[in-house]
Amino acid sequence: MPLDVIPSEPLPLINFFSSLLSGAASDHSPLFMFIDSLDMLSSADGAHLLAWFPASLPPHCKLVASVVASHDVIVARLRSLKTTFVHVSELGAELAMRVLTSWLTNAGRTVTPDQLDIIQSALHK
Repeated sequence: MPLDVIPSEPLPLINFFSSLLSGAASDHSPLFMFIDSLDMLSSADGAHLLAWFPASLPPHCKLVASVVASHDVIVARLRSLKTTFVHVSELGAELAMRVLTSWLTNAGRTVTPDQLDIIQSALHK
């Protein structure tokens, strides 16, 4: 798709995004969107408030998103979508370390003791 067909103004861009979702998702080819750290979005043009996201998802279109639970406005916006909302609590430091260790083992990788200290310190914040 040529870049000159993609609107640059917020409202036309929102409508364009919504039409892309509708056109991309079908019974034979569902669309799954994974968006991590919605709370890290910029406040420019209301991006952090999900003003750009459609009020409802088209059929056969699903969203999996992560957001820090303390961002009430974003959580409320996600809940407003006419879809299933599942709150997943934090893994906890012990489970996070087990998952990380498993990933590293499966990938044949390791971390240094210094890296491990940094990881454990971050997990216990």
